[in-house]
Amino acid sequence: MATPATPSAPPSQLTHGPVGPILLRLGVPMVLGVFFLMAVNFVDTYFVGLLGVQPLAAMSFTFPVISIILGLTMGLGVGATSAISRAIGAGDTSHVKQLTTHALLLAVLVVTIISALGLLFQRPIFLMLGASPKLLPLIEEYMTLWFIGVVFLVVPIVGNGAIRATGDARSPMLMMLMVAIVNGILDPLFIFGAGPIPALGLRGAAIATLIARALSFVLGLYIMGVRLKLLEWPTFNFKEIWGSWKQILSVGLPSALTNLLAPLASAAVTTMIAQHGSTAMAAYGLGGRIEGLLLIVPMVMGGALSPFIGQNWGAHLPHRVVQGVRQATVVAVAWGLGAWLLVELTAPWMGVGMSKDPAVQESFVLYLRVMSAGYAVHGIVSIVSASFNAMDHAIRSTVLSASQGLLFAVPFAIVGDKIWGLGGIFGGLVAAKYLTALIASRWLKTMFTPDDLALAKMSNDTKTALHAIESYNPELATQVEQLVSEVGHWDDFAVGTARRNTLSFRVKEREIAHLHPDGRLDLPFPPALRDELLRAREVEHHEQHHNSCWVTRKVENKTDLERARWLLRIGQVLYLCYTQGWDAAATQEKRQELALTPKLEEILQQVTAQCQRSKAEA
Repeated sequence: MATPATPSAPPSQLTHGPVGPILLRLGVPMVLGVFFLMAVNFVDTYFVGLLGVQPLAAMSFTFPVISIILGLTMGLGVGATSAISRAIGAGDTSHVKQLTTHALLLAVLVVTIISALGLLFQRPIFLMLGASPKLLPLIEEYMTLWFIGVVFLVVPIVGNGAIRATGDARSPMLMMLMVAIVNGILDPLFIFGAGPIPALGLRGAAIATLIARALSFVLGLYIMGVRLKLLEWPTFNFKEIWGSWKQILSVGLPSALTNLLAPLASAAVTTMIAQHGSTAMAAYGLGGRIEGLLLIVPMVMGGALSPFIGQNWGAHLPHRVVQGVRQATVVAVAWGLGAWLLVELTAPWMGVGMSKDPAVQESFVLYLRVMSAGYAVHGIVSIVSASFNAMDHAIRSTVLSASQGLLFAVPFAIVGDKIWGLGGIFGGLVAAKYLTALIASRWLKTMFTPDDLALAKMSNDTKTALHAIESYNPELATQVEQLVSEVGHWDDFAVGTARRNTLSFRVKEREIAHLHPDGRLDLPFPPALRDELLRAREVEHHEQHHNSCWVTRKVENKTDLERARWLLRIGQVLYLCYTQGWDAAATQEKRQELALTPKLEEILQQVTAQCQRSKAEA
């Protein structure tokens, strides 16, 4: 049986504190990490290109196969991030270690299958892709080593997902930086030779990448096993392993399918563009590369958001999920608008810089100016898809991807092509982005209650008060957020602030309690009820208003917090007694949940009767 406790290993909990700085801490390293990953691919392509046309063509044929394998394994990484982050948010340390260990076992199984199939069938696969018999020896020279070393790629991808789930986005970024640096240093050494190292050509590029990946593999295992203590020695209990795999694959498989759907739609669009000639294809390829740099922040925003959403969803803090999604969306839209403005101002100069052919320049500028009209909503679908994955609703994410690519983009592009030619294809893609973003936003909203949405809009003063309380006692921070979320869902109740850095709990604008940053909860009770709670030592006299109806409960540990929740519920029952009566169904239900002593029940009934008489006399 898992023991509920906050994991000691993760470097940061994402279930409390200001949302903006948390997303910044997660997002910046991920943007840099993706940039370093792009750098690895660029360096490999650059140095292999120096070998000549044949080696470069051979490497180009490997891209589709590698992309498919990366899409599958990145899906597993997304599944691991989702499951592990939710377990961390729920405070289940044992399950966190179990999930991480079993995720790596799953990665090893996937590696074994991929490696075996790749080594056995690489020749027919590349022949089917159109590779000539002359290129096959070069392709096999590269891919044989790649398949043998695929363990050093797949396991770190899944492992990085586990590390990100803890809120540590810096370590995966540093590992990708290390891969980029080591690969960049070793590529020329092994490709062209140096000193005792012979020139190995294309095989040297594979060896350089393999060594760089192997270092990240070792470092990743060290971080997970030693620093974060996320791993345990596997017991090979197949029932437990299968249970973990189901949790990971419930998100991982749809995510992998999502990664495979995009290339299908892209292939269909590419076929349409190819009909407009080689200049259109060249412009499309150049535009895609520039777009990848312009939109790197919106593209990775969803991945950066995943651990935040997973932890808060697992901790039952949906209002923080809403806050995170809203802030990430603002960043993505603002970035997209900035990229659109940049394109409008500089597109002609970009065209001159990217190609000397006037026809290519013209098509390139057309692509950028039409496509940039959709940059503002580009990141929304990524954010919503990542949210669904993190909340264990990955099928919705797959449906969104299929809708944008196959259901909307391809048909819209076909219609646009008939109306406006090449520009119409690009316009159809933009229209598909806007329609999918609208559907995605509305669909995500159905995951939350009106109370979740209202809590997410709490004022800056209220957030400041809440974060001040959390900072005073960090060990209770997540539980305080859960208390705020719970009270915010009670009928007619709201959370706000009545004075500086003090959290106020209200019913119909009437304050029933307020929580000070130092953990003092002040509540007003009718005299008889106040005196009984004082006798039971549930509360103390208010330090400034000793003889008033106000009393205080100090909140210093989890037991205190549970009693504070109990006292707030008494305030809720008092409200129900006054407004609906002692015998109302809602009142009886809440009274039973409180498990009041007979004496408190008697006093509460007397207080209710007195209130009803006063209302009748008035």
